[in-house]
Amino acid sequence: MLPTKRFLILSFQLLVVLGNYYYTTSDGETISSTVDRIGLLSFKSQITTAKEKSYVFTSWNDSTETCNWFGISCDAPLHPDRVTSLTLPSFDLTGTISPHLSNLSFLRKIDLGYNNLGGDIPSEIANLHRLQILNLTSNSFHGEIPGALFTNLPELRILMLGGNRLHGKIPRNFTQVSKLEVLNLKDNNLTGAIPSDWGSFTNLQLLSLRKNNLSGEIPPSIGNITTLYYLFLSENNLVGGIPSQLSSCINLTTLDLFGNQLSGQIPPSLFNFSSLYAFSVGNNLLNGTLPSDFGRNLPQLGYLYLYNNNFVGQIPPSLSEATELERIELSGNRFNGSIPPNLGTTLPRLSKLILGNNLLSTDDWRFVQSLTNCKYLEELDLSNNTFTGMLPESITKLSNTTLTWLRLRNNKIMGEIPVMIGDLTSLVTLNLENNNFTGSIPESIGRLKNLKAFSMTNNKFSGSIPDSFGNLTEMLELYMGANELSGTLHPNLAAMNKLIVMDLSHNNLTGVVPKGLLGISTIASFLNISHNNLVGVLPNEVGRLANLQSFDASHNRFHGRIPESIGNCVLLESLMLQGNKFNGSIPDRIENLKGLHRLDLSDNHLSGSIPSYMENMTSLQYLNLSYNDLEGKVSTKGIFSQPHLFSIQGNKELFENHHHSKLSKRNTVVLVVVITILCFIGLFLFLVYKYKVLPMKKDTKRRKSRYHMKLPRSVSWRENQFFKISYSDIQKATDNFSPTNLIGSGGFGSVYKGTMTINHPTNSKLDIAVKVLNKKLREISKSFMAECNVLRNVRHRNLVRVLTACSSEDLNGNEFKALVYEFMPNSSLDKWLNNGAMSLLQRLNIAIDVASALDYLHTQTETTIVHCDLKPSNILLDANMVAHVSDFGIAKFLSSDHDQTLTMDIQGSIGYIAPECGLGNKLSTLWDVYSYGILVLEIFTCKSPTSKAFGDEITLHQYVEASFPYKIIKVVDPFLLHQNESGLGETRIHDTLASIMEIGLICSMNSPNERMQMKDVVKQLCAIKDAVK
Repeated sequence: MLPTKRFLILSFQLLVVLGNYYYTTSDGETISSTVDRIGLLSFKSQITTAKEKSYVFTSWNDSTETCNWFGISCDAPLHPDRVTSLTLPSFDLTGTISPHLSNLSFLRKIDLGYNNLGGDIPSEIANLHRLQILNLTSNSFHGEIPGALFTNLPELRILMLGGNRLHGKIPRNFTQVSKLEVLNLKDNNLTGAIPSDWGSFTNLQLLSLRKNNLSGEIPPSIGNITTLYYLFLSENNLVGGIPSQLSSCINLTTLDLFGNQLSGQIPPSLFNFSSLYAFSVGNNLLNGTLPSDFGRNLPQLGYLYLYNNNFVGQIPPSLSEATELERIELSGNRFNGSIPPNLGTTLPRLSKLILGNNLLSTDDWRFVQSLTNCKYLEELDLSNNTFTGMLPESITKLSNTTLTWLRLRNNKIMGEIPVMIGDLTSLVTLNLENNNFTGSIPESIGRLKNLKAFSMTNNKFSGSIPDSFGNLTEMLELYMGANELSGTLHPNLAAMNKLIVMDLSHNNLTGVVPKGLLGISTIASFLNISHNNLVGVLPNEVGRLANLQSFDASHNRFHGRIPESIGNCVLLESLMLQGNKFNGSIPDRIENLKGLHRLDLSDNHLSGSIPSYMENMTSLQYLNLSYNDLEGKVSTKGIFSQPHLFSIQGNKELFENHHHSKLSKRNTVVLVVVITILCFIGLFLFLVYKYKVLPMKKDTKRRKSRYHMKLPRSVSWRENQFFKISYSDIQKATDNFSPTNLIGSGGFGSVYKGTMTINHPTNSKLDIAVKVLNKKLREISKSFMAECNVLRNVRHRNLVRVLTACSSEDLNGNEFKALVYEFMPNSSLDKWLNNGAMSLLQRLNIAIDVASALDYLHTQTETTIVHCDLKPSNILLDANMVAHVSDFGIAKFLSSDHDQTLTMDIQGSIGYIAPECGLGNKLSTLWDVYSYGILVLEIFTCKSPTSKAFGDEITLHQYVEASFPYKIIKVVDPFLLHQNESGLGETRIHDTLASIMEIGLICSMNSPNERMQMKDVVKQLCAIKDAVK
């Protein structure tokens, strides 16, 4: 009986203990689960959500059990009421993580990736000893990585901290992470060396440290991680050699080391990875040769990236034995010899073969025949080598369904182009420039209906341009200069009505220029027909080239007058008409070319005087009017005050009436000395003005501005050549505000299109846009005054141009206020993003235009201006697709002390407002930078930041960032890939778009301190544009 009695007593005591442990609160939850609830409520108290995501915490209330809260799971087998998972990824959460989260002692998973959380990562998380998954990817955490994460979490399997702003060194104590399978620290600001001891990672499968600022060498101990499948160390500052110990990672499928400063040779043992699928070591300083059995020991290799190193020797024939190869990029090395003749025979999946910028030199073209076996071949680049011999007929047998890019430029290839080159009907880019090709251009090229870029510059082609070129209606860039072409220009060339660039210079072309050719309004970058034997008058249709930036018709035999219509080409930066037989006076309408940098009209028969407007062409940097029959006095103002910028010699009458003689060496020295002294005096006066006079003026101006803010009833600002306008004038221009003329409306009023007659030029018609402010709103006067003050004091080619303003009364005696703008025929950017299709270059130009305008407002005006409402509907496009920033109704002025704090609600647009706006923060130009970053992302993705396509989980910034940089193609507008006007290959397109998107992402960072300045944006975008061109 004694054992039975003892059993009953122990059972009773156990029930008492369990009863105390599971003692329930009034709402039915245990004390332990209450601890979880308190910890979660502490977490919630430090988090805010966007309005559209407010539902996230709706269920986190007293009437709902903790385990039923949104994002919470409770599935512990013996403790069903304990929280085991906190999963709230991509919900636009902002704030910091509460250290009290560590009270949830049963947590196994924390997933808060792709939010906007910031601050330090609490070290208390390391107290969650059951934690298996910690995902904080793509937030804004800063500070250092808590070392305890690697010492106190024995169950941790997945640690993802990539895409943050973490800095400092990687913790070096890995004593308690033996179960870790995924370690992702990519895309941070981590510095220092990679820790040397990786022996504790006995289960690690993925290690990503790419895109940090890590230095030092790759630790050989990584080779001890025999379970590793993926190793990403790219885009750091790693030096030294590649450790041979990496060959011990026998399961490795991806080795990504590109974009470092690694040197030395690739260890031979690395060429024996039977499982390796992707091998990327491009953009390093590696050297040496490839082993003869290279491909034989890599049977699974699909991607081989060795570009931009210092490899030498021949391409091993065994490369063809890696039969799974899809992409081979060996460009930018010093490989020599011939290409293996059977390279493509056993590579049926090959899509890219990039061998440009090497020392390959051979006349053995048998490898081309082997490539006819590659049915998926998209790109073949052999440019910048020394290939010789004649192009084989077999090149016309390459895949006619997939080959889009064939580049043979900068070699020594001779002979004629194979007649059947037109069989490659999928070609988009064909580049043959800088070779020794001869003979005529094959008529079959006219069958390349998809061709967008064709370059044959600097060869010895002869004969005429085939009539079949009129079939190339998708052509965007045509380079045929520096050959021996003859004959006339056929009128059907005008069918290439999408051209952006055309170069026919330095040939023997004759006859007149077809009017239709000069009527291709899309030609934008340049049109060069110089150094030919073209005759006749220059057609008036040249005025249709409204987007043209450079026009060169020099050294032909054109006669007659230079057409006045040239003044319609308002974007011209360079106009070269020298060496012809033009006569008459210099056209008056050249004055319209406000952006003209270079003008050469020399060696013609021009007469009359030099137009007085030339002294006011402030952008002009080179002017040559020599060897004409010009007469009269020469101005001493503007460009004419700088003798080194202009030339007028050979005009006898000019020299008789004005003493413009060349300076002697002695006078030149004297002039230099005088100018130097004047510069020092000028600098001294400038410093005095800036630090003494200007502050006093600004102080006086601020005091006066308190009493002089009333706008006159009749506005006419002479400096902008404004004209007076009345209510009746506007009523007439808009057809009594007809609904058919209504082109837009918003919170501040309506916009009407109108046409009015002005006196200068006499009775000329002018299309206008009239913004009529809503008289029912209390903010009318404030908005009207703000916009008037902005627009009357700023002048920039990328800001909307106000023609005049009206502040009077309507026919019923009611107050009437309106602004009259130059009409923009291409409407606003948002309509193009929704309904239109724009090329890469057009979008890039718009991005540059807007950035230039903001840089002007932020740094180049007397008082810094913050636009506060930048969005696509406020970007207007003129007839030339030049962008103009508009709608300054809520613009703010930033005083010189930069100490303005806004406490009122910001009236900008949802999705474009910087996170810090309206939170009592100081007014800052960085608000506009944030809006601009979102705008750039929208321009190139065609996705609005408020689009429902994202669902309720991520922002536009996060949407793009998740695919940046390697998968950026997946998020950009597909039209950019299908309509590749520059003929760029996939790699170039990817790199270009990634560079642009990176600017958009940096500008739209949540932290203002991490955003760029607009002047740097302009500089980088212009560099990208130059690279595209």
